Parts: sequence; C-alpha cells; structure tokens
Amino acid sequence: MTFWRFRIYYLSFTPQNSLARLLICCILFWGVNTLSVAQHTSPMPIKQHRLGLFSGYGGQGGLRVSYWYQVQVWQLQYAYTFRQGRRWSWAFTAQPQINQAKFLYNRWAPTKTQATEFGLGLGAIFRRTTPYRLSYYLQGKVGPHYITDGLERQAKGFIFTESIFTGIEYQIRPGIYFDARLGFRHMSNGGLKVPNGGIHTLILGGGLSFQL
Repeated sequence: MTFWRFRIYYLSFTPQNSLARLLICCILFWGVNTLSVAQHTSPMPIKQHRLGLFSGYGGQGGLRVSYWYQVQVWQLQYAYTFRQGRRWSWAFTAQPQINQAKFLYNRWAPTKTQATEFGLGLGAIFRRTTPYRLSYYLQGKVGPHYITDGLERQAKGFIFTESIFTGIEYQIRPGIYFDARLGFRHMSNGGLKVPNGGIHTLILGGGLSFQL
C-alpha cells in the first residue's frame, strides 16, 4: 500500500509537488548511472583542493507547507578530496555563506519582511566521474546559522541547517568547472528557543569552481 500511495502522489501533476518530483528524478538518475554507466577511457581527474563561488534561489515550490519564505544564497566553497578511486571520489567541504531572505511573518501578513542569514555548512561530497569532462555528485552538509529576523513559526537568532544536494559538474577548461545543483534545506534551532516550527526550502543554483 505504501508503494502505491507513493506512486499515486508522484504521478499526480500539480504545481505543489513538481519540484519535489524533479529532485527525486535527479537522485534516481544519479543512482542508476553510478551503477550502470560503462567507462572505456580515463575518467576526468579530480585535484585535491578546490575553491568555488555559488549562488542560488530557493522557496517552497514543490513543498506542501503553509508558509512563504524565499531566499537568495551566496556561498563560498572549499573542497578537499581525501579519498579517490578510478571513477569516484570523496571530498570534505566547508561552505561559509551570506543569504538574503524575504518572507511573510504569517499567512495574514500584509507585507513581506527581509532578513539576512549568516552561516557555515560543513559536509562531504561523493562524486562520480566520467570520461566526458562531466561528473555528478551527492552532497550533504550541516552547520550553524544566524538569521536576523523570524517568522511566527520560527524564532530569529541562532539556528541550525541540514541540507542535501545533487548536481552535475562540467569541466569548461583545465582547472575550471561549471556546477549546477538542486537540493533541499531544513532550518530549525533544535529546541533552544520557541517557536521552532522549522523552515523547509528547495534551492536551485550553480556556480564556478577552480583547482588550487
């Protein structure tokens, strides 16, 4: 019954779940290719140190929630590759960021409120390489944040974020990579302050990274 309920939800074409389905499709595509793509030439090499600049836009499109919270993200990312095989690699990531948010305090608020998010995300990337200057990956990260204003459901101040992203990376020229990513982010304060209803956001973004 659980499978059929999932199938009915997935096939129902409504604006509320379109981005959620896209994220599911990206993760499934990533997994299938990791298991089935045959490699006949040398894969794209991965250097040990990288630095990148990324931007993106997030909101609640595709999520069934009763609040409105939009965010423009600006992130600097350092990646250190600590383990590598012939067609795969693991990297540690550190991601300081400054984000600009707009939201409605509650569903009856007549005007939007603006706030700034400051944060640091720490995590890891599992990357699968191909011989065609293309790689794809999964990234998970957690870390502390601070938000300058809050919603009726979520207090301002110190907060935690957890997120998971899937993306593709294309080598434009030696040492320079273009990155496109889609992911889900959760924010809450772990019960340190009330209210603590949490904020869920789907984020679509991209950027450039450079070998050091």
